[in-house]
Parts: sequence; C-alpha cells; structure tokens
Amino acid sequence: MKAGAMLLLLVLLLALPLWAEPPTVSVSPADGEVITEGIPLVTITLPPNADYNSARLWIDKQEVFSCFRTPTFVSGRPMTELKNGKVEARFWVKMNDGAPLEKKWSFQLKNGQGITSVTHDATGNLEEYDTLTVDMVGAPGGTAWFELEDFKDNLPMKEIKPGHYRGTYLVQPGDSRIQNTLVGHLKVGERVDKLAAARPVRLFANIFRVKILSPEPGSQINDSHFVVKGRTRPNSEVAAIIRVTLNENTPPPKTTANEGDGQEKGVADKDGFFTVDYDVPMTLPNMWVIMNIYAIDAEGNRSAPQVVRYKL
Repeated sequence: MKAGAMLLLLVLLLALPLWAEPPTVSVSPADGEVITEGIPLVTITLPPNADYNSARLWIDKQEVFSCFRTPTFVSGRPMTELKNGKVEARFWVKMNDGAPLEKKWSFQLKNGQGITSVTHDATGNLEEYDTLTVDMVGAPGGTAWFELEDFKDNLPMKEIKPGHYRGTYLVQPGDSRIQNTLVGHLKVGERVDKLAAARPVRLFANIFRVKILSPEPGSQINDSHFVVKGRTRPNSEVAAIIRVTLNENTPPPKTTANEGDGQEKGVADKDGFFTVDYDVPMTLPNMWVIMNIYAIDAEGNRSAPQVVRYKL
C-alpha cells in the first residue's frame, strides 16, 4: 500500500466518533458483590442515547414491573425477599438507534438477619384448651412475636437459645378459624422481618369438652391409686364414670352411673384445671380401667364426654 493511502486510512480511523464504541452500563450491586439486604435496590446507570422508557429488569428470574426510570438510571426492588445465595440479574434496554443492549450479572446474598423458618405443632383441629406451640429460627438477640392473621396478634415469643424463638397460644372456648395464617415477626435493631408458616392453623373450639392432660390415654398405670389430671371450663363440676374390666374392648360406661360402675367427682379451679382420684378395689393381671369423664359448667351446660382407658 502506498504511503499516501496508509496516511489517509489512519486519518479516517482517528476520525471515528467515540460513540461508535459499544455502549456499556454500570450496575449496583456489582457483579460478584456480597450484600446483606434481602430486598435490595438494584440500580443500572444508563449510557447516553438509551431509550430509558423501554428498560426492563429481572431479579432472581422475576421481572420487576415497578421500575423507576430516568434518562440516566433505572432502579427497582424484587417484590419478595430473596433467599441467601447467588442472585441472577438481567437488564435490557433499547438504544435510540434501535439496537438492543443487554446486561447479565449476579451477586451474592448473605443475610445474617431476618427469619429462616416459622413452624408450629398443630396437625389437626385445635380445640378448647389445646396449646399451639410456635417455633421461629432467625437472627439472635431480637424481639419476636407471632400472630394468627386477622384474629390474634402480638403473641410474644421467648428466645430459648440463640436464634431460636418459641411462643404458645392457649385455645379459648369459642375460638373458630378454619384457615388461619400464622405469621412470625422478628425485630433486630431497626429491622423488622416477618415470615408466614407453610401450614395454616385450624381452630375449632365451639364444643364444650374435657381435655385429659395426664396420664396419657392408653398408658400403663403401675399403682392401684392414680390421679387423672385435665382441663375444662373454669369452675365446672367434673364427673368420671368408671368401669373396671379384664377386656380392653369393653364398651365404656354411660355418663350416668349404672350398677357395677364407680363414680368420682372433682371441681375445676379458676383456670379450668381439675383432678379425679381413683383407687382400684383390687388389681389383677391384664386389668383395664375405663373412664367416661364429663363436665358441667356454672350455667348448667354439659360437655361432650371424654373416654379414656388405662391398663393396670
């Protein structure tokens, strides 16, 4: 190539405008950055000549539809709290000349605060005087509470060991909620997090009943004298109709004492706790004691009977 042609080519190359270089964007959080905020603000700084109204943003594979768009930057937050680990992000915008511009990157979430899990021990309907126990795992040293949404709130929880919180709720007569979402709350410093348990809680406490606390029905009693402890409505009179038998499958006695059946009574205290004492006249191998226990409250209402069987 002649020297004149080479000089002309060099001049033309130097004359190319700077904007001919591929446009780029800067992002925050940066690629590979470690963050601690579960709902982070993701910001993209735009190059000149970007059609910011066309901008789209995806965080953790979910598109953010409520982006804030300006000629110089676009920002948005995920709708729900992100899980710890790698978070993938993607940004797309159209340039004014119609060319698309895309940016893909990722950052890491390591959230030392917040709630890891909320669980409870209710496996079926909770009835009068059943105890609901709630466990929550999260950041240590916080203030914790739980709620049964739109029913009971601000139920306190104690930190039984670092990061493990526990609270209880005693089901009251008349509590009735077929599907109740349980939500745990945790405050650490100025941050407040909440998380719903995976399973709802069902409350069905419209039936007046007797709850046996101990001994557990069906258990072995190694003494001719034993005490049945239970709970019912406060200040109720409690009666136990008792049948002693050598056959485990003997039908339970009715709630009126028949010939050959024993009867013991008790009174529930102001909190509903009661005891029924019973002495077996004599013990034989494979002997069973079958009790039909019921209560009558101060208004004369009679509870549903509770049948329990004990082996001597």
